[in-house]
Amino acid sequence: MKKLIALVFAVFLLVSCSKKRQIHFDFIMTHNTNIIRVWTSGNLSWPMFGYGDAGAWPTLPIPVGTSWSTYRESHPEEVKTGNNISLTMGAICDSIGPNSLQDSIQCDFEVIVGFFVDGVLQEERVFSESVNGQTINFTVP
Repeated sequence: MKKLIALVFAVFLLVSCSKKRQIHFDFIMTHNTNIIRVWTSGNLSWPMFGYGDAGAWPTLPIPVGTSWSTYRESHPEEVKTGNNISLTMGAICDSIGPNSLQDSIQCDFEVIVGFFVDGVLQEERVFSESVNGQTINFTVP
C-alpha cells in the first residue's frame, strides 16, 4: 500500500510540475519605405497587436531596425509538438488615408519574423509586401 501511495504521489508531482511551453514572436523591420503601422493576430489568446504610429491617421514610418515582440504565452494544449501556430500580419502604408490617393505609393517593406518556443528560435520567415494580410503557419517542434 505504501508503494502505491508513493507511486501515485510521484505521478502527481510529475504531472503538476510539468513545464508549460511558452511561445512568442519577435519582429525586426529590415526594409521600409512607407509603412506606418504593422498589426498581427493569431490562433492563440494574445490580442491583436499593432506597432507603429498610433494616431488616427499615422504619418511616421516605422524606422528600419525597429524590433518588437508579442507576449510570451503558455498554452499547454496548443504548444504540443506538431501543432500549427498561425500568425496573420498586415501593414498600413502612408498612401492610405484621408488626404492621399490609395495605391499612389506602393507599400514597400520587409519584416523578419522569428518564432520562439521556450525562448529558443525555431524558425524565421520574411513578411513583406507580397504576404501582406496573409496567414503564416509555424509548426511546434
